[in-house]
Order: sequence, then C-alpha cells, then structure tokens
Amino acid sequence: MAGMLNAHPPPRRRSSSPLTAGLQSLLSLAVLSSLVLIATFLPAANAMRYMDNLTDYNINSNQNAQSVLDYDSVRPSGKYTPSPQNWRALPTYTLLLDKFADGDPTNNDYFKTQFEHDWREVNFRYGGDLKGLEDKLDYIQGMGVGAIYIAGTPFLNMPWQADSYSAIDFSLLDPHWGTIDEWRTFIDAVHAKGMYLIVDFTVGTMGDFIAWKGYENSSAPFSLSEYDAVWKHPKYAPWGIDEYQDFKIANTYNNSCQLPTMWLENGTLYDVGFAGCYASEFDQYGDMEAFGVHPDYERQLSKFASVQDRLREWQPDVMAKIQKFSCMAIKALDFDGIRIDKATQVTIEALSKWTTHTHECAAAVGKTNFFIPGEVTGGNAFGSLYYGRGRMPTQLPAGFVEASKITPKDSQYFLRDVSQISLDAVAFHYSIYRSLSRFLGMDGNLQVAYDVGVNFVSAWNQIFIDNDMINYSTGVVDPRHMYGLSNFDVFRWPSLVNGTQKQMLGTFITSLVMPGIPLLYYGEEQGFYLFDNGASNYLFGRQPMTSNTAWQRHGCYKLGSEQYFNMPLERAVLGCHDDWNSLDHFDPTAAPYRQMAHFMYIRRHYPSLQDGFNLVQRYNNSYLIELPGSNGVPTEAYVPVADWLDPPPALTKFSPGHDARLQAEQGDNNATTVDIAFEFNTAMNCNFITQNMKIEVESSGQGGTPTIRANSVNCQALTGQPLSYLPGDTFSTWRWSGTLDNVPDGIIRLSLTNVTVDGSTTRNTGRTDRLMFRKGSRSNVMVFPHSDYDNSAFAYANGQFTFTHKALGAERFRYSWNYGKNWTDWTAIEAVTTIPESTFDHDENMFWEGAHIIMQYWSTFAASATTVVHADYGYNQPRRVPQLIARGPYNQWGFDKGLINQFDHREDGKWELELMANWPSYIQINVFANDDYFYGDTDGDGVMERLPPNSVAPNYLNMSAPPWPYLSWALIVDDTDLTWRLEPRGQSWIGASMYAMLLAIPLFTAILACLIFRWAFYGIKHNEYGTKPKESYFPILGAVGSVFGKEKGDATPTTEKFADMKPYTGSLASANQGGNEGSLLRIQLEQGSLHEAYAVSTLQYVQFGNTFNLLHAAASFISVHQKSIGVAGVSDKYGKRSWARYPALWTLKHVDSLPNPDPSDIAALDEEKVDVKDIQIDSAAEAQRPEHKRQAQEWAGIKQDPNADLFVFVGRWSKQKGVDLIADILPTILPKRPSIQVICVGPVIDLYGRFAAEKLARLMEMYPDRVYSKPEFTALPPFLFSGADFALIPSRDEPFGLVAVEFGRKGALGVGSRLGGLGLMPGWWFPVESTSTAHMLSQFGKTIKLALKSTEEERAILRARSAVQRFPVVEWRQKTEDFHR
Repeated sequence: MAGMLNAHPPPRRRSSSPLTAGLQSLLSLAVLSSLVLIATFLPAANAMRYMDNLTDYNINSNQNAQSVLDYDSVRPSGKYTPSPQNWRALPTYTLLLDKFADGDPTNNDYFKTQFEHDWREVNFRYGGDLKGLEDKLDYIQGMGVGAIYIAGTPFLNMPWQADSYSAIDFSLLDPHWGTIDEWRTFIDAVHAKGMYLIVDFTVGTMGDFIAWKGYENSSAPFSLSEYDAVWKHPKYAPWGIDEYQDFKIANTYNNSCQLPTMWLENGTLYDVGFAGCYASEFDQYGDMEAFGVHPDYERQLSKFASVQDRLREWQPDVMAKIQKFSCMAIKALDFDGIRIDKATQVTIEALSKWTTHTHECAAAVGKTNFFIPGEVTGGNAFGSLYYGRGRMPTQLPAGFVEASKITPKDSQYFLRDVSQISLDAVAFHYSIYRSLSRFLGMDGNLQVAYDVGVNFVSAWNQIFIDNDMINYSTGVVDPRHMYGLSNFDVFRWPSLVNGTQKQMLGTFITSLVMPGIPLLYYGEEQGFYLFDNGASNYLFGRQPMTSNTAWQRHGCYKLGSEQYFNMPLERAVLGCHDDWNSLDHFDPTAAPYRQMAHFMYIRRHYPSLQDGFNLVQRYNNSYLIELPGSNGVPTEAYVPVADWLDPPPALTKFSPGHDARLQAEQGDNNATTVDIAFEFNTAMNCNFITQNMKIEVESSGQGGTPTIRANSVNCQALTGQPLSYLPGDTFSTWRWSGTLDNVPDGIIRLSLTNVTVDGSTTRNTGRTDRLMFRKGSRSNVMVFPHSDYDNSAFAYANGQFTFTHKALGAERFRYSWNYGKNWTDWTAIEAVTTIPESTFDHDENMFWEGAHIIMQYWSTFAASATTVVHADYGYNQPRRVPQLIARGPYNQWGFDKGLINQFDHREDGKWELELMANWPSYIQINVFANDDYFYGDTDGDGVMERLPPNSVAPNYLNMSAPPWPYLSWALIVDDTDLTWRLEPRGQSWIGASMYAMLLAIPLFTAILACLIFRWAFYGIKHNEYGTKPKESYFPILGAVGSVFGKEKGDATPTTEKFADMKPYTGSLASANQGGNEGSLLRIQLEQGSLHEAYAVSTLQYVQFGNTFNLLHAAASFISVHQKSIGVAGVSDKYGKRSWARYPALWTLKHVDSLPNPDPSDIAALDEEKVDVKDIQIDSAAEAQRPEHKRQAQEWAGIKQDPNADLFVFVGRWSKQKGVDLIADILPTILPKRPSIQVICVGPVIDLYGRFAAEKLARLMEMYPDRVYSKPEFTALPPFLFSGADFALIPSRDEPFGLVAVEFGRKGALGVGSRLGGLGLMPGWWFPVESTSTAHMLSQFGKTIKLALKSTEEERAILRARSAVQRFPVVEWRQKTEDFHR
C-alpha cells in the first residue's frame, strides 16, 4: 500500500469537477430545458407551452394550444379498456409508487439534485417507478387483488416530493415514475392481467408556490378578507417551473364575487355572510393546519397545512381548466378510476361539476363505470352531502329497507339533480376505521362529530340510510365504499402488541363483513410495522418493499402518540434491531399474505360476501368496556369464532428463506451448492415442481445457470408442524426439497407458476410465486449491504485509478467522485472500472484529503439502488463524508467563526466535536458548507436524517444539560449508520474552580499590577555591578547640526555657533526669573543688545512668554533649523526627564542622551572588556580602611568606632540635594541604629539647607559621638571619602551625579536617589517618582535600612567593583563627534 501511495501524484487543482460525457449531456439538456421554459414562461402566458424536450412527459399533445382549454390528448393506439362491471369484485391494493420497486435507477434523481434520491434517508425519494411495479404485478395479483390504487398524483412535483400530492403542473407527468409511454405500457400490463388501475388526483390543491404578503415566512390566520399573494420562486424547481403556468394569482379585488354555498359538519347549510373576493385563480384566505377542529368551510377556502396552494375551484373558469386536465389524463393513459384527495375540502357544487364532467369524459372512451371515490376524514353527516347526489339529515329514508328501494327518480332523498354526482364512494372509510380501532382495543380520542357509532354493524346500517348508494351508471344500489385497516396516513397495526393478529382480524371484517370494496395497504401482507413520521401527532408507515438498510436504521420509534392513550407499541420501538427490515419483502410465503389471499378466495366463492349489503348482527359474543383515555366512549371487546373454509393450495414456506443471505467464500466446501425447499398446505405434484421451476440468475456476467442435482429431489408429507402465529392461517403439510448445483454468486430468483395439486389436473395455486436468495462473499455488498467500505477495490497505477467490482448480482452501476454531489450515468456492470486521474483533481469544491469514490449498484431482481461501496485512496481512516461542521445557537448558526465547529475525524473512523453551550441546546450538522444539506434528528431516535429543503419541521440534534459533575458534551457521529451520541466531558469542580479563579483573576492581577507598579516605580535597586562596559559605541540619532540639504540653512554646529557669539555682560534671566529683570531683558531685546551679543536673528527664538530664556532660544532654533537634532541630556535619563518637565523644550520632538564623563578619567579605553562579576575584593585597600575610618572620625570629632556604620554627606545644602531629607530621617533611625554615625559638610544654599543645618546642629548636641555637621564650604581630606562606609545622596534632581562617582571610587558606597546620572555606581538607590517630602523620606529610609543589612563582605566586593567603574572622557568625545556627523 505504501508503494501505491507513493505512486500517486499530488492532486492538481482545477476549476470544476469532471463529468462523464453522458452526464454532461444530461445536465446540458436540463439547463437548456430550464432556459427554454424560463424564456417562454412570460407573465402574460395562459398555458404551459408545448415543448419538444418534454414530449416524453407531456400529457397534452396539442402543440398549438394557446390556453388550457385547447389542451388535448389521445392514446396512440386509440384503444381503451372498458370499465369493470362490478367494482366490489375488485379488492384494491393501495401502494406508494416510490416505495414499491425500483425498475429504472436512471429516474431516481432525474433533476440531478442532492434532494431527490438518497439511499441513506427515509425522507426523500426511494426510487420506485412504473417498471418496478410492472415486474411485481404477479405478486399483487397473487393475493386475489383486482385493482391497484397508486396513492399520489402522477403529475410533476418538486424533486423530493415522493408522496406526489403537491402537483405543480397537471399537464406534465413526474419523470421519477416514468415516461408517458411507460405509463401506457404499464397500464396495458395491468389490464392484460384482468386488473384495473385507480390514480390519485388533487382537484382542489397544488404545490407550495404561493405566499401571503407579510407572512412569507410564517402562516397567515384564516381571513375572509383575503391576503395579497406573492410567488415564492422556490429553489430547485423542476425544469425551471417556479410559478404555475396554467393558473395565476391576482391581487385586484372583485366586490361582486359571491362565495360558494357552505355547509356545517352536521350536514346543514351555513351562511358565511361575506361577499367579494380577489380576482385570482387561487383562494387567498390564509392558512389552515392539517389537524385540529375547524369549520369545514374554512378548510375548503384556506391553504392546506400551509404547504398546498388551494385552487379557486368554485369559480367556473378555474373549474373548466381542472375538468380539462382530468379528462385529458384519462384519454392519454387509460386508467379506470380517480381517487380524490381531500375530497371534502373541495366545495360540493364544484366537485359535483368536476365528477359529472369526468364521468362523461370517461364514458366517451368506453369507460361507462368509471370509479371516483374520495377521501372523507370527517363524520358521516358531512360526508353524506358528497356521496352520489348528496343527502341532508332532513332527506333520510325511513329505514334500511326503504333506503334499499330508492331509485334515481326519488328526488326527495337527494340534494342535487340526477346529473350532479359528487363522489361515487369514500376511498378509505374513516368512520368504520375509527369503529374498528375501538373494536381492536385502541384507546384515545378517536371520534369526530356527527359520526356513526362504534359498533360497525349498526354503523353500516346508518351509513346505508344516510348515504346515496346508487350507481348512476347502472341506476341500481351499488355500495362501493372502500374499507381498509391502514393507509399512508395512519399507523401500522403490527407495530403494537399482538398487532398483526389485530390487523388480520380487522382485515377479516373489512374484506368479508363490510359491504363494499376491501382496501389493502401495501406492506400489510408482510407485517410491516415501522414508522416514518417525525411528529407524534401524525403516525404513518411508508417502508419500501425492496431491500434497504435506511428504514431499519431508523426503526426504533421514540415519539409515541398524541392521539392514542398509552399506545401499546412493541415491535416499532425495537425495529432497528431486526435485520428482517432490511430484506426484500415480496415474500409470498408470509403469513399475512397467505391469509389475505385466503380472505379474497372466500370472498370470490361466496357472492353474499362480495355483493350482499344487508348486514345483520345475529348474536353478540362481546361486551362493552370503557378505556381510561376514551372520554366515556365504549369499546367492544370481541371474542372471534372461527368459521373455517379450506383455503386454496398455497406455498407456505421457502428454505433458506426469501431474500436469505448466504455467505460463500472462494475455496469453501460446497461454495456453489445450495439446498432449497418449498412447503405447501397440501400435497402437490412433485414432478411438476421439479420440471417447471424457473431459475433466474443475476451474477454480473460471472458463473452459469444453476441446475437441480439429479436424485436430490425429495417430496414428503409433513406432520406435527407448528401452527401459524395468525389464528385461522394455514400450515405446512407437504414439502419438496432439492439441491441446486453450480450456483454463482449474486441473486438467484426461483419462480413457481400454477403448481398443481397431487392427483389433480385442474386444482392449482392459481398464481406465480417468486422467491429469491443471495449468495456471495462477505465483501459482496449486493449480498451483505453493511460491507460498504472497501479500500482494497480502489487502486492507482500508471496515471489512472481503477475500481474492481465485487458486487456480483448487480446489473448496473454508477459512481460519484465528490460524495454524491455529482454522479456518472448508470452503466452496465463490468469487472474493473477505469477512472481518469483528473477526476479527483482538487478545487474549492473538492477540499478533502485524498481521493474518495462511491460506487452505487442496481439490479432488476433487487429492484433497488440502495447498495453502495465507499473507498478512499490517500486517506487512512474510513469515511463516508468529507467533513462534518456544526451550526446552532452556540455559534450563531455558523457565523461566529471564533468557535470551533468542525468535527475531528478520529482514528476509529468516527467524528467528534466537543461542545460547550448554554444547556439545553441544539445544533444541525452540515457536510459541505452552511447550506440546505444538513442533518438533524427530528424523531429523536439517535439516527441523523436529512429533510427536504422546503421542510419547516424542526430538524435538530437536541442536547440536554450534561449530568453532574460534567460541564460539556463530546458529540460523536458514526458515518457508518449516521448514529450520534453524547459523551460527557469536563468536571464541574474544575469549572467552578476556573470560574472562581477567573472571578479572582481581575482582583489578583489588579493587586499584582499595583505591586509590580510599586516595585517598578518605587522599588529600591541594589546595584551590585555598576554600569556595564560597552564593547563598542554606536552613534545615536546622527550628528548635531548635520547638513540635510542646502535649503536647510547654515550647517555650522550649534555648539560652534554659540561658541562664536560675542560675550554678553548684562543680566540674564532664566525661565523662572521675572519682575524688573524680565522687564530689563525686554528692553534690551527691543534695543537689539541681545541680538548683537548672541547673533540671534529674531525675537521668536529668545522670548518664552514675557521672559528671556536661552534654553527656549536654543530649543526653538534647533527645532526649526535642525529638525530637533542636536539636543542631548548629560545622562541617559536626564534628557528625557527634562523634556517631560520643562515646557521650554516641548518644541523638540525628542532629546538624546550624552552622559557626562568623569573629568579625571582621561585614560584610553580598555582594550579588553572587564567583567565586574569577576572582580575580587581588594585586600590591600580593605586593610587601609579601618585607619581611614578612624581618621575621618577623628577629623569629625566623633567616637572612633571601627564597627560603626559611617555615613557621609558632602555637597550643597539645598532642597535639590535633599539635605532636608537627611536632617528629617536621622531622628528616626539614630535611636534605633546605635551603629550609625553621620558626617555632613557643605555650604548652605537655600532655606531648606538652613533649616537642615539647625536640625543637624541639634542632633550634634543630642548625639555628640555620632553626628557631625559643618554647614560651610570646607576643604575635605581624602580619608573622609575612603574611610566612610556610605555616601548619602538623596537628591531631588541630579543631571549627572559626579559626586556618586567620586565617593564610590574612593570607597564610600552610594545610598540615595536613582534619577538623572545617579544609580550607576554600586550601592543602594531608590526611584524618585514624586519629589514630595513624605515620599522621599519613605524611600530614603527604606534604602538606608537595606544598605545597613549588607555584610562587610558584600560591601567590600561592592567597593572593589566601584573602583573599576569608568566614565572616560575619550568615550564622551567620541559620542560628541558622532553628533557632529
């Protein structure tokens, strides 16, 4: 593998992903079609224009039609199948075309969006179509079914609208089902088997293209005043149709408009009391929810459930169009009946006009008994207004017998004229369904107003009296109500405890007891029990018939039910653990299938069960009970009594089982042999089975055809077989067994047709039974669908990729190179597929690492395209998505980029994201970007799902607060099955500690900052080493007075310019001088004497306010003529400090530093660097110190104590030098420190100095042996410097601090302030950030104490280091010359 990885070149970038030639053509056609449609859909258009590219789906064949009324169609053959004479002889099988069988995978995602077909999901299209249904007609007919009802209209819907109840154009067929020719072929096949077809039609509603102004993103309450309508223009509209082409909205008001006649649910008239309406072809009265109690007239005028726009069918011009569409569809397709969806939401007069016209249209092509049942969900009283000619409560016959004798001429019993038929029957009798639900033990609020009772016998008698039962094609009473136990809008009975048994009991009643037409729902015959719904107020099951894993994955139902009290769910909550749900379900041996076939067999053989309608209860073996959630409505507890009739011969069991998965690896013993067996409920002709068994194989072109091994057949009677779990079901009494040889890997289908009974030539099963099983390696995804990841099949060599197919049993395949965003065309299966390297070139849309491929497979026998294989090249962990990113309130729905939202891909292949939010919270998970393609968990079953982009259902991953002591969740997603789970992370005590710490941090940091500030500004520095000698010198800021250009002025340095000035003998005033001196300077300035003396050209340079100030003069001149270059302080800090303190300098941008030298240090610079850390104690000097100290003490007249700490102050006695501080600090430390001696010498300069002299004189009196004060200028002996321990230098301002250098070099360590040039010598120095006396005293006292703590050894090493400190004149001159440059 390493070698293969190394052989793969780095991905190249490209502008777009590659498409195969077929896909490019298809997309080009789709785009072209959209452009054509958009170009022709002008606002003034009155109809959908005929387009050649839509011929395969266009019901209208009139290419020159200018309006809907010009539309027309006809079957090419011109032949139509007559209607059946008796619809009651035709048990009807309801199916959802999308969920039945996939006979053509190319139409699954016809519009090439990611919101059509998804093998992982239950909320998009599954793939069923007409070709798949046609292949299963034998299965349907085998139950004794005579008619098929396809739920959902055949017309164009949005790409994901699998239920097909939201038509957006009545002249175009939905391409997902098949072409118009495929419809005709299928219907011909239905008729050829003696069966009939009923299709769905929505007379009153269409899709979801209209919004109400001001309520574009919400529901508008019902209002008779109506709303202005606007087009929604939804995304992903098929063929670019985002507005209805045959119906238009209008927002102009018509005051003369009259609303239709309205009725209440009790069957009486209702006066709306309102006139006027919009001149629109749609009702614009707002929205109405699907559930709840509302007046029926509001339902008839409002948008259904906020998702289906309602046509204004009560307007004659609108009704004329609707009539045209139904008639055209009959003529084009030749179906035999139309079921009206939401029939009672169509106004009565409008529906009767439509039905009458449709009957007439059908009769014109020979369908004289065309059947039009409708959906009626309300009570019997309201439904009675619709059946036949309608009947109000005041028009009822006296009783059952009288009702049976009514003829069309008895107009007193009818609401409408004989030509106005509204409905032939009810399509699913909800009144009887509610009664049967009570009978079968369901508890809850099941009743509706003005309905029949719970006893289905008495209920039937009431229905017979209240409803018009006359068939107006024949003129006789013909009860054709359709009775069923489940449909696509209600729960599945096998989901309950003993649910399958209850289902079959209910089916017994609807098939053999209730007069009318039995109505079966697909999957009932297999015991389907899973739910698809995402809300607890609307339970339904729509599981596909063919093999898939999506429904099992979502098979553990969690929502419960709002309608039923303590609903006894059992299998539905455990379905995700039942692998049976992932198998093919066209199993003729299933017990419910056999029993339903038995019911229909009985019905055919007893005319009274099929055609009788006088239902009488002879006796009652039941009693009434009241369940706790039924609000006092009684439930009938029933004990059935079997009335047995031998069933027809039938297959009862197949081994190894229908759609069994047999593992056979290469090299296994007997890898190509399979033992099979058929069991029947009676002895059958053994040789007939052996000779007539049809064996078909789908093995992807590999392997031969299996044969029955000679002498392996064994036929035998069976005894002691277990009874079926269904009461009244048959059991096995005879068995045929044999061995198949040469069985290839793949799908093997076995067919038995009309198997004869042993000893009879006429009695047989009367049907074709098809069984299948699958055999193959564990890596064969057609056999084992969970083997959906196989890197070993995906390889790279010689500049191209290859994929080796292991899915034996597949007929076709296609692949996606970008995680399903695009696919190739479906292609016949091959052994190895070669894929160009450029297919996987990376661009902004292919951002993932390595190459990923998805192979999808389909076969006729499997009738599904739900098997896929993922593979990666150049990526280590298994993955089925490129990435996962989260969005929700925690990160402002993805717009807060500061929070991590991308999942980590763990080594075990799972995805993980740690989340911290305000609990409870919720998120959605995107795959590609922050777009419509996202996952949630709408039903809370722990499995993520996607919803269509127009869905308003809340689809989130809901997360409660983590349990104590945790703080956050780690969200872990398994892309194998899209399950998700939460693992608690973080500790509360850590969080609490962190919270407390974070709470304390501001206070702590504030205190710390203050301390650091105090230390930085007020901390006393113990200078142990002095100044650090420089290895070299770099000029600072350039030369003083350097020439920047001729236009800059005189290039003579300022130092030279002032040196050349003439001497001035008058009085000069500094910045702080004023009074007469200032006036004198002003006079001298005006007279020019200052100009003459200093060669100053203008008044502006020397005047600062009203005084003369040479500092201002120099600063102003340099600022203007030398761009502030040429000013320097005599120490590193003094220049900056002076610039900050003196306004006269503020015209300068900056002040450089040029520290003064030690005038006595005229030696050359040291050639080698002296490391002061290596300096040793000068023993010779230290040996002389005691004598020098004694001499100093003797000179001062104080006690000669060698252990004394001798402090010396020499200098001017002024505030600047801080002599007052010395005088103030000594009274506090002398009593506490007996070792201290002090010598103070110097001239008095100011009042601070004089006051200090007075204090020191007093201290001399108090401490004559320890204090000496001499406030006058005096020549100092050298031993005063070398004998002292410390030199007191508490200056408030000191430009350079030469005194510290002098004392330090001679042995007295500095104790004083750190400002200006002070603090450079070894000693103890305090910062001066305030010159207030209190602050200075505090700092000075601390510094003295710190110095006193030093040992004699520490002082000796400091003196030795002080002796080598240098401030050479040579260095100063070099810096000065650099300034000149």
